[in-house]
Amino acid sequence: MQDIDLTESPYTGFCNKYAGDFAGTFDGNHKSLINLNGCVFDEVTKDGTVKDLYIVNANKKYGKKYSKCAALADDNYGEIQNCAVIDSEYAVENNLADSGLLVGFNKGVISKCKVENCTIDAHGANIGGIVGRNDGTVSECYSKVSISGANNTVGGIAGANFGIIEECYSDPEELTGYSKYCGGIAGVSKSKSFIKDCVSMFIPEEPEKLLGSAGPFIGSIVGGDDGYTAEYNIGAVTDEPEEPDEDDKSAVRDYEKLLIFFLMVAYIN
Repeated sequence: MQDIDLTESPYTGFCNKYAGDFAGTFDGNHKSLINLNGCVFDEVTKDGTVKDLYIVNANKKYGKKYSKCAALADDNYGEIQNCAVIDSEYAVENNLADSGLLVGFNKGVISKCKVENCTIDAHGANIGGIVGRNDGTVSECYSKVSISGANNTVGGIAGANFGIIEECYSDPEELTGYSKYCGGIAGVSKSKSFIKDCVSMFIPEEPEKLLGSAGPFIGSIVGGDDGYTAEYNIGAVTDEPEEPDEDDKSAVRDYEKLLIFFLMVAYIN
């Protein structure tokens, strides 16, 4: 199997009304779909698995009639592992649903995936670097994205988290747009949800441009805290924290190095 360049192809992915649900196993064999115009799957069902597929230089602007925006799948109820979206750009106008560079809505498992050097400009509800809304599990994922738009809940990993986010690393280039909630890992994390063992490099240097009149619901890890459980997360902060002692600094540096190394090994394999 070789990389597939879709530059001259009218193919826009399986993501259309004729595609139906995907319930099998799709093995990308570590190959790339290049210059994809759209997304690959409409829905990955609870019996579906997608693995080892890379999407490179994808580009799509959706009009008002589209409810979601994603490169790999609008909805995931199955398992997505070791997939990536790289050097891609997506936009959607006035949608009221969930948009992400990899997946729009997740109620399954997303693991060992990355989104790198990508942008999404969305006007609607929940917008995330990996997934718009997470009701399942997102683990061992890496996100380096730019997100803009209006009236969005914005997060470097997930726009809104109702499930579990663990062992993820977020280093957003930019999180902007007049969002009510904005966070380096999740814009908002709801009651009974979990965020643990995550690292966020997000520092909101100009929150007045990011939030407008929506309110100061912004954070390096989570913007809106609705009673979620947090464990062992590391994030940059906007206020003036107390200066940590050298042992604390060393522990943070060692943890960050360990997590970055772990993610790099996962992607290489």
